[in-house]
Formats: sequence, structure tokens, C-alpha cells
Amino acid sequence: MTEDAFVGTRVREFAEHINCDPELAQKLYFKHKVSLTLDNEQKTSIGQELEVLQNVSKSLDKAAKALSKIRAENDQLQTTLKIQGLDLKKQVGELNDTLKEHVDFFTDSFVDETSGTSSDHKANTVADFVAAVFLATNRSVGFGTQPNDSSEPSTPFGRAVRAALTIFKVYRKPNAPHLTPEIAGCQRSIDAQSTCFDSQVLDQSIEVFGRPELSVSLHSNAATGNFIARLCDVSPDGSSELVSIGVLNLSHRNGSKHPIPMPIYEAQKLHLKLDYTGHRFLIGHKIRIALSTAYWPFIWPSVDNPILTLSKQPAYLSLPLHVDSAEKPVQVSRPIAPPVSALTIKRPPNSKRTVKRDWHKNKTSLTIEDDLGETLYHKNNLLTSAIKYESYEISHNNPLSSKAKLIWNFEYRRDKWAVRTITETQMTSDKNYYFLTAKVRAYEQHKKVFEKTFDHKVLRNN
Repeated sequence: MTEDAFVGTRVREFAEHINCDPELAQKLYFKHKVSLTLDNEQKTSIGQELEVLQNVSKSLDKAAKALSKIRAENDQLQTTLKIQGLDLKKQVGELNDTLKEHVDFFTDSFVDETSGTSSDHKANTVADFVAAVFLATNRSVGFGTQPNDSSEPSTPFGRAVRAALTIFKVYRKPNAPHLTPEIAGCQRSIDAQSTCFDSQVLDQSIEVFGRPELSVSLHSNAATGNFIARLCDVSPDGSSELVSIGVLNLSHRNGSKHPIPMPIYEAQKLHLKLDYTGHRFLIGHKIRIALSTAYWPFIWPSVDNPILTLSKQPAYLSLPLHVDSAEKPVQVSRPIAPPVSALTIKRPPNSKRTVKRDWHKNKTSLTIEDDLGETLYHKNNLLTSAIKYESYEISHNNPLSSKAKLIWNFEYRRDKWAVRTITETQMTSDKNYYFLTAKVRAYEQHKKVFEKTFDHKVLRNN
């Protein structure tokens, strides 16, 4: 490239953000055909303006109909106005035709700009562009979290994609924003509460594809408990990315059909299969296996929170290596998407995830608040809204204190019609049972029209 090669302002900003050659970034930017989009503030403003113009057009329709009903012998005022060069019937009609033409044009453009299909494609294109920059500069490509997740990505690549979406002002409509807080972030804080075993720094990359397996021998001081193993990728900066996880209820170590309590202080051989995964551990990284007896709230605690002690027998981690580098790449056809819908985001989606620790009560609580936003669908004039709240709390050294609560609020409106449902679900437990309580309420306008409660207990099968 020449010294005077063109580099766009936003491309230069991104290149400076990740500390790479701006001209290389610009070349890959053009190669991947990244296109800029409107930011959310501009979309909200344009959406509001289109709504106003659509209402004006409806008013002009009513005015035209009213004028057409005036008989010729009773249009003295209109005749006077015509003398002055103002033909109400004609000019109102022409104004409305012109207004409708422009509103339809900009509505189609706005729909294409804000549709999930179009905006997701642009966001994925940006992610591909960032991946190309990382590969061209010999950096690791791995998310840790999705680009639009509300939590902090656990890898430099994930953070770079998040930054690129902001710099290039790419709007990505979350398909299921209530799920994003569930995606695992950096595992460092969880690793600190686990027993971890790290490999040496890798001098060559390792690709795995399949189910990792772990074999260990250990003994327990309690008859029940859980054994959790997490396979992680530790970057040179210390960040830990979750690759795979395996969970074993110790009473089910020989199968779930006939659970058998753990013998106290008697070594047991365990074989644990982790979840299927596909991952590349890069040069300079470490492979970590992290062991624990709890993973709240992903795993509901057992009656006991045992102390597990590894025996002196050898332990094995088996990784399903993918070694056929000559394998031909699979060409996947582009997905077929349904026609985009004309919609306006009245309230943008938002998600919060908060962890609080009460040192006096020795209690930890996690709350997830997901506002799925409010959306107006123009085709049927339907306004939808959804909000979800989740809370999980547990006291230290008391697994029976675990409590989970979920609340969903859905609302649908059209003109003078409005309905709303609220569901509440709670789960607790003691040594013998799980307790499930739930309530559902339905409203029409502001009047409650239906209510039902549920109260069940389920026997613990250890």
C-alpha cells in the first residue's frame, strides 16, 4: 500500500483501538464489504417522524372524504377559495398522494435498515471483518460471549467485535435478549473458587472437536454432592474462556436408574463426559481443567456440600483432537429468511445482570432484569411489550437456602384493546423435597379476568 492510501475515519478509529495497521484494516474492510448503518438514536428519531407523517396522511384521508360529501350547491366557501387560487379537494388529494408516496418509500428503507435479517447480516459481516484482521495479525479468534451480549466478552476478539459494532454504528436486533445474560463470560472469578490444573504454555495450537472426557479417583466426606469439571482456555492476559463443562451428581455415578449414595471416605473412580465442543487452543495459551462441587445457579445444590479429595491414582483428561487439516471446507447455503416486517422500536431492549453479596447475612444473590422492549408492528397496528425478572440467592455453607424466582410480564395492545399476563414462579428445597410454587394472572385493560396458583413438591432422588 502507498503512504497516501485512503483510510476511512471509522476504520482508522477501530485500527487504533486494537493497535493494528490502518491500511491493512481498510483493505479487509473493503474486501468484506462492510456497510454502515444508522445508529439507534437516528432510528428512533426517524421512526417517530414516520409515525407522525402516517398520522397526518390518515387525517388528510378523512379530510378528503369530508370534502367529497359537500354538495356542489353548498360549496360557496370553496368557490370563493377557488377564485383565490385554492382548490381544496384537488390540493388536499395531491398533497396526500405525495405524502403517501414519500412515506411508503422511507418506510420500506427504514424496515430494511432495522429488520433483524438485514441488521444481523451487517453485524455478522463486521464480526467476519474483525476475525480477518485478527487472523492477518496472528491473534486469537474466539468469542467467549456473543457480540451483542450484555456481559463483558472474555476474549480480546469478543471485545474487539463489541467495539467494532459501536464504532461502525451497527444496530443488531437481539433475537432473544432474555437469553444473553446466560452466556458464559470470563471464568476468572469462578476459577478462583475452584481447584485448577493448568497445562504448560502451548508451543503449538491444538484443535478439539467432540466430547472431552475426564477420569479421576476421589473420596467424599458426604453421601451426596455434585462434581463439576470445566475445560477452559487461558489467554496470555489471564482471561479464562469456558470451552466445555461436565456435571455429575455423585449419587448417579453408576447411572441414574438406581442412584447410590457415595460411600464415606472410600475412593471412587469417576468418568465424566463434558459437553460437545469445537475449539482451537492457540500458541501461547494454556489448557485449564477447573474442578468444583458447586456451580450456582447453573446447578441446583445437593443436600450436602461435600469435601472431595483426589486420590493418588492418576487422573486423565482426554481431548477429541481434530487433526485432519486437509479436510475440505463445507459450503453452507445462505439461509432463506421470511419477508421483513414493518416495525418501530418504541422502547429498545435492555438487559442487566447484578451480583450482590450481603456479608452480614453471608448471602449472595444474582438478579437478571431483561426488558425485551416495546415494538409496534405496522401491518396490524399491534404493540407488544415484555419484561422478565430473575433472582437467585444462596447462603454460604447452606445449600438448602437456595431460592430461585422468575417473573414474566407480557403486554399486547391495539387501539382501545389491551391485555396483559403476569407469571411468577419460585423454587426452594429442603432435605427431602423440591418445592415449586407458581401464579398466573391475566388482565384486560386494567381489570383482572383470570388467576390461578400452583403449589407442588417433588421428592428428591439425591
